[in-house]
Amino acid sequence: PRPNTAMTVPSYEDYTELIHKRQTVRHFTDRVPTKEEIEKVITAALKAPSACNKQPWKFHVVQDKEMIQKISSNTVEKATQAVIDRIMAGLGFTEPVEEPVFYGAPTVI
Repeated sequence: PRPNTAMTVPSYEDYTELIHKRQTVRHFTDRVPTKEEIEKVITAALKAPSACNKQPWKFHVVQDKEMIQKISSNTVEKATQAVIDRIMAGLGFTEPVEEPVFYGAPTVI
């Protein structure tokens, strides 16, 4: 059994405001997040729902630019070009994106 923990539930208005204000980020600064910021993101991600509450994920923090580029390149190579084209068209891109996976982010989790 899970321990009974008190939880503050956001109001409907707060929740819908959060949903409406959320944004996709594809342009990043070179500022590397602090260890504390990364830990907060991972802590929040651990609370995300999963099928049957199995929470099967593992997190790896990558901050080496060359490694991020290798991961991006490998991801692109393993995906078919047709799938990438369909996704990019759906996102409104009419021309190929140079690095379509991480968009130059300085940290990848």
